[in-house]
Amino acid sequence: MARRYSGFSGIPSMTAPASGPLCFFRAAPCPVPGAITLKARQWSRLRPGLVHDLVREIEKDIIYYDESNGGVTFSGGEPLSRPRLLMDLIRACREKHIHTCLDTSGFAPATVIESAAKAVDLVLYDIKIFDEKIHDTMIGKSSRIIFSNLEMLDKLAVPLKLRFPLIPSMTDSDENITQLIEFLVSRTGYRDIHILPFHNTGADKYRQMNLKYPLEHIRPPENHWVEAVALRFKKNGFSPVIGG
Repeated sequence: MARRYSGFSGIPSMTAPASGPLCFFRAAPCPVPGAITLKARQWSRLRPGLVHDLVREIEKDIIYYDESNGGVTFSGGEPLSRPRLLMDLIRACREKHIHTCLDTSGFAPATVIESAAKAVDLVLYDIKIFDEKIHDTMIGKSSRIIFSNLEMLDKLAVPLKLRFPLIPSMTDSDENITQLIEFLVSRTGYRDIHILPFHNTGADKYRQMNLKYPLEHIRPPENHWVEAVALRFKKNGFSPVIGG
């Protein structure tokens, strides 16, 4: 049977429930509050038969996967926060010959991310802030495990594309971009990177949930600055793509 693909080409099928209501980071840097749409007790009611039900929903899109080289991307929240459910879903999709993709922040125990990364066809890996103290201040956790896991995945030769959210006053400083480039060039072989300019599309979802939007003071970066950042990566041997 032909393989059905996901990732950056074609029409992906986004499966957010792999992360349930959990995210390892606090919500401040998240433009879309996808990790808080389910209450814990709702999640517990969904769990019995959830894998079967989700796969049935996924299979409804098989015609689109075949026509567009699409597939399933496990996102969130953080899909690695529910490793057993995630692995069950990955195995079920692969049994149906559906291409699988893991979209992760990289913040998870090494054994968990290794198992998941080996099981999927592609990993999308977010990198935001290199400095541990700044990462802890802005996002609530140290960045050490994220970059340690990235090194591990590189040694395992896991197919992976980097994603860099470009957020004014948070990730766009010259020092941060320099540190990220230096680390990636010296410690990994990954050179495919998508520059993701910040946007405000998540504001409406916050309002619908009667929540205060924590990033309302931030405006999307100017196009010339996004292009300048992409050029910096390109000059250092990367293959940058804006968006995606």
